[in-house]
Amino acid sequence: RVLSLMNIIVMTRPGTELVTDHVTDDIRERIVDIRGKLRVGEVNNAPHIYFSDAVKMNISATGIRSEIRSGGDAWKDDVPEQVANYIEKYQIYK
Repeated sequence: RVLSLMNIIVMTRPGTELVTDHVTDDIRERIVDIRGKLRVGEVNNAPHIYFSDAVKMNISATGIRSEIRSGGDAWKDDVPEQVANYIEKYQIYK
């Protein structure tokens, strides 16, 4: 029901294939794929689900947690400094 009440923006990772066979026809008809586009064409006023690739960072929370557990420091480049400080202070994910 929530998906039918408002516009939703889904940010995809680079190279992600858009698969819609697991959703209803009603939901599938509302999907607007704007990956790789600078502008959205005309759409009606009904709520839509927009798939975008505007953020071109290939990172995931799972990857960050894994990097932390392995003892590496590369994950610090992928999160804001305040978040890194908090994670280190409270030894989250170790």
